Amino acid sequence: LPFLNRSGDAAMQSYSDIIPELLLNEMIGREGLVPLDPMSFQTDIKNAVGEPFNPHHPRFLAVLERGHIDYVITGWYTKSPEGFLLFSHVLNARGDVAFSPMVPFSAPSGLSKACRALFAQIADALHVTDQVKQDASLKPWMGQGMHNLEAQRLFLQAKQAIYRGENARDHLIETLEKDSTFVAARVWLISGLMGTDRTEATRHYRILQRQRFDELFVA
Repeated sequence: LPFLNRSGDAAMQSYSDIIPELLLNEMIGREGLVPLDPMSFQTDIKNAVGEPFNPHHPRFLAVLERGHIDYVITGWYTKSPEGFLLFSHVLNARGDVAFSPMVPFSAPSGLSKACRALFAQIADALHVTDQVKQDASLKPWMGQGMHNLEAQRLFLQAKQAIYRGENARDHLIETLEKDSTFVAARVWLISGLMGTDRTEATRHYRILQRQRFDELFVA
C-alpha cells in the first residue's frame, strides 16, 4: 500500500507511491512470492474500507481472503538527524503486524537502495530465497529503469492514466526521455502503439531488442 509521508517535506509526497513500486520490482521473479500490483490492489482496499485505513476492518480482511493474500506491506517515511528513515509494517491475513523492518537512508537519492535493503529484511523474515525464476516473461519488468526516481514518478502517472482508461502515451514517452533503459515503460508503450502506429511500435521494439542484446553481451 502507499507509504505515508511523515517527513514534513511536500516535495517528497510522490515517494508515497514510488516506494511500493520499488518494492514490487524487488519481488518480481522471486521464488515463493506472487506479488500484486500495488496500484490495482490499493483501489480494492479504498473501495472496501475508505479512509482512514483500518487493518482490522471486516471489509479489508474480506479483500485479503477473497484474493488469497497472505501479507500486505505498508509503512511511512520521515526525516531523522542523519537524513531519513523508512519504516514498514508487514500485515498478515488477520490484519495483525507480523513484523516491522526499518531502514535509514541519508538522502532522497538513496531511496532505491533503502527499498532494496527493506525488501531484504522482509524476504529474510518470510524465508524467501534470493533465487530468481528463470522466466523469460518476467524480464521486461526487471530493467534498471526502476532506479531512476524521476522516471519512476512519470511511469506511475502513466499507470494511473491507464487504470483510468486514458491514453498514457505522452507519460510513457516522457519516462523514456528521463531514462531510456526503463524497460517496463517501453514495453507498455509498444503495447499501446500496436493498434495505432505499428511503424513506431516496431522502432521501439528494435530498441528494446538492442538493449537486451547489449545487456547479454556485457554479461
